Amino acid sequence: MPGAVANHKGWHQPGTPDVQENVAQARLDVMTLTRAERQQLRSLLACICFDFLELPLELRETIYRLVLMSSSGAVRRVSSPGAKKHETNPPQELSTSILLVSRQTYLEARNVFYRETGCRLAIHLQKCRIGYQLERKDKLAFVNFRQVTLDIHIIGALIEYSDETAGSIGRFLADLVDALTLAFDSRQDAPQKTLNLDFRFERVNDMDDYPPNINQRVLHRKLWYRTQIMCVVLEMRELLSFRVPSLILMSNVENAIGRFCTQKVGSDKVLFRNADTGDRGTLSNWGNGISCVLET
Repeated sequence: MPGAVANHKGWHQPGTPDVQENVAQARLDVMTLTRAERQQLRSLLACICFDFLELPLELRETIYRLVLMSSSGAVRRVSSPGAKKHETNPPQELSTSILLVSRQTYLEARNVFYRETGCRLAIHLQKCRIGYQLERKDKLAFVNFRQVTLDIHIIGALIEYSDETAGSIGRFLADLVDALTLAFDSRQDAPQKTLNLDFRFERVNDMDDYPPNINQRVLHRKLWYRTQIMCVVLEMRELLSFRVPSLILMSNVENAIGRFCTQKVGSDKVLFRNADTGDRGTLSNWGNGISCVLET
């Protein structure tokens, strides 16, 4: 499961210093026991051994969940290419030793993990490379996981689906559709999958709905960006309905902001109307992605 970050290295790995010390101490402790005490210990240990595969499947799956699933129910990268460096909590490490028991436990545990765990990936503008890119290893998430969330951090820019500019957000989203198409499972009994696009606009705070006392300039940028990206998402959904019919595409930009109605009229212009006050106008982006001008 490359690229996804709940680190699957195990809480303790054989050969690590703490485990070696514990094993050495246990051996010393056993050496201090009498022969009768050793026999008694051996009989007690024999009582707790059981055939795991004889347990009901429901119980085995419960054990897989306890062992393999993180507290958040999602996995993510250890680090996101292009993200700003800052201190974060260390990733939770999950034990994967149960996968090595047998082929049957491996297949059962793997099925539970990918079925009930979501994958969350952050996409940032990569300045050291060319714009927005989907890492090759990240594409495996669309093959394995049933629920994938992309946190897409957009820095001011014009947004047009299938933009030919390399590294643009429009080109990235078009490439994403192609990656989803390649990962499509065409089997009749293939499980349904969900992709959630969570857009984050760094100069518009966030894409939540209309908050009270919002600054007018921020509101205009929010209306412009959400309308532009919503049109892109609708185009993606239309294409995916034919290419990947088993995929559910969701986003955080398709709900109306308050009582505003908007309409895209070009890659740089958006019409809007406030249903409560009757105010209307045209929002034009200056092209630098930072300022939206209200034309009345």
